[in-house]
Amino acid sequence: EKYFKICKISSTCLMSLIEDILDLAKIESGTFSLNKQPFSLEALIEDIEYIFGFQCAQKKLEFKVLIAPELRRSSCFSDVCRIKQILLNLISNS
Repeated sequence: EKYFKICKISSTCLMSLIEDILDLAKIESGTFSLNKQPFSLEALIEDIEYIFGFQCAQKKLEFKVLIAPELRRSSCFSDVCRIKQILLNLISNS
């Protein structure tokens, strides 16, 4: 189940990356827009923890995301795919 969830999250991120590449033409033509919708901050954090937690465990490292409990249950309104991609890029580059 753990591997399935990691594969699902990773495939979603890959699909988002491919869409980003295709969106370059929209950016250049000035027709690009964000896909704003409500999303759970807790679900986003769990996805990030699963992806990097697994990678770190393979290297015998520990990966933890510390966030205030009241923020963990928060709902946000934005483009969750873009935010997830930014976080994945920032964390993987650090």
